[in-house]
Amino acid sequence: MPHRAKLSFIIFFSLAALVFLTAFVRFLKKPEELNILDTFYGEKPALEIFNSDPVRGATTAKITIVEFADFACEHCKESAAIMRQLLLDYPNNVRIVWKDLPATTYPEDSQPLHVAAQCANRQGRFWEYHDELFANQSTGVTQNEFITLAKKIGLDTFAFEECLTGNETIPVIIERNRLMAQELGVDGVPYFVVNETKQLSGVLSITRWHEEIDGLLKK
Repeated sequence: MPHRAKLSFIIFFSLAALVFLTAFVRFLKKPEELNILDTFYGEKPALEIFNSDPVRGATTAKITIVEFADFACEHCKESAAIMRQLLLDYPNNVRIVWKDLPATTYPEDSQPLHVAAQCANRQGRFWEYHDELFANQSTGVTQNEFITLAKKIGLDTFAFEECLTGNETIPVIIERNRLMAQELGVDGVPYFVVNETKQLSGVLSITRWHEEIDGLLKK
C-alpha cells in the first residue's frame, strides 16, 4: 500500500474509532445524564428547563413558574404551601418547575437534603419527598433519617441508598442550577422566574400571585 494511501487509511480509521467511542459512551448514559452533561460545560447556562427537572402541574399550562429554593430555608417552606395552593387554584394553567439551590455555608450545608430529594426523583417521587422534607424542616432531617422518609413514601430503599452514595449526576444538576442562578442574578431564595421573563423574589402572598397569573392569562 502506498505511503499516502496508508496514511489516509490510518486517519480515516482513527476518526471512525473516535465517532464510535463517542456514540458508545453516549449509549451507556441515561438520557437525562446526556441532557445535563451536554449543556453543563462551557458558558454559564441561562434559564433552561431540563427533562430531569421536577415538574408539578399541567404540561400544557400557560404559566410556568421556575422556582429556585432550598429545603433548609424557612421562607421556602412557607412558599411551598403557596405553590401548592396555586396548583389547586389554576389546575390547567400553572405548572411549577423546581431548581435546587442549597445553602453551602449558613446555617449549614443543605446539599445532602437536595441529593436525597433528587434520588427520590429518580423513582418518580420527588414531590412526595419534597413535601416530607419541608414538613419535617422544624425538627431537622439528618442523613440517618433520609431512609426513614424514603420508606414512608414507598421508595425502593435499596436503590435509594445506592443513589445517595453513588450517583454522579446529581451534584452536576445542583452545580448547574447554582451557575444558572448566578447568571440570572438570583440573590436569595425562594426566587421565581415566571414564563422565562419576569423575576420575583421572596415569599409572595397568594393574592399577589393571583394578580400576576391573572394578568398573564389576559394577554
